[in-house]
Amino acid sequence: MKKEFHLIIDGQMKIVPQGTTYEKVLEEYRDNFDAPVALAKFNGRLRELFKKITTDGELSFVTLRENPCLMTYRRSVVLMMQRALISVIKDKNTCVHVLFTMD
Repeated sequence: MKKEFHLIIDGQMKIVPQGTTYEKVLEEYRDNFDAPVALAKFNGRLRELFKKITTDGELSFVTLRENPCLMTYRRSVVLMMQRALISVIKDKNTCVHVLFTMD
């Protein structure tokens, strides 16, 4: 297994050791963003920051102001709300539906 991985970040090469998380890489670039970073985009796929890098590839970060993070945040809030309602109502036949308007 490889002991280090080669990343392309903003057009520049960065080498990180095996076991490095996206969050650890973000520490070096955090000041480049005007909003909190919530996700990594690695080789075109969204990744959670706590996950470890397992291959070479291109890395960028997605802030809460960008659409993928807004959608992730919205989904998390909806799931928490559904869980809270079901735990309060305590009826096994309870079904919670969330309807979104189109922007």
